[in-house]
Amino acid sequence: SAVQIQSVNSGKYMKIVYDTTNDKHVFVFAENISGQQEHGQAVVGTVSGTSISFGSVVDFEDSSSPLVTYIDAVYDSVNGKVVIVWNNSVVTNRGLNAIVGTVSGTSISFGSRAIANAASGTSVWCGYDANAGKVLLGYRLDSGGPPHPSYVGSVSGTSITFGSVVNYTSQNPSGTTTVYDSNAQKILLVYRVG
Repeated sequence: SAVQIQSVNSGKYMKIVYDTTNDKHVFVFAENISGQQEHGQAVVGTVSGTSISFGSVVDFEDSSSPLVTYIDAVYDSVNGKVVIVWNNSVVTNRGLNAIVGTVSGTSISFGSRAIANAASGTSVWCGYDANAGKVLLGYRLDSGGPPHPSYVGSVSGTSITFGSVVNYTSQNPSGTTTVYDSNAQKILLVYRVG
C-alpha cells in the first residue's frame, strides 16, 4: 500500500537514492507550499516486506530565503554518503549547490553546503563514478550559454570540494540525465538540445 511521507504539498523535483551501506532509501525533494519559498528536504525510508516506513523529514536547504529548483542526488558507495545537488534561484547562495548527507538509523544529517558555481541555472544533474569514487555534477546556465559547466566533486567526511570547471557541451541542453558504465568506467550524459 502507498505510504504518505508528509501531508503538506511536497515532492517537487523528487529523487530517490539507495544507501547500500545502511540498506536505506533516501528520498530528496522540494517542499512546495503556495506563498512560501521551496525548502530542500530529505527523509529516510526503510523497506520491510512489501511496506515502507519513514523517519522524520529534515531540511537540507534551510537558509532564510531558499528557492530550491532542479534536484538530483547520488549515493557515494566509497565514502558511504548521499550527495545532493540542486540549483538555488535566489541571490543568497545562488547557483549550483551540493551537500553531503549521512544516514544513521532512520535519520539523515548534513554537512555544510558547497557552491560549485554562483551563476543562476537550471537542469541540474549528477552522476557517480564508482571506480574513481567521485561525483560528476553540472547544470545549464540561465543565460542559455553555451558553454555549460560541470565539475568533479570529491567527498571527504561531511564535505564536498570541486575540481576545475569543464564545459560539458557547447549546445543548449535540457533534461540531462546520467548513467555509469561500470565496464568502461565512464559516465554517459544524455540530454535534449533546444
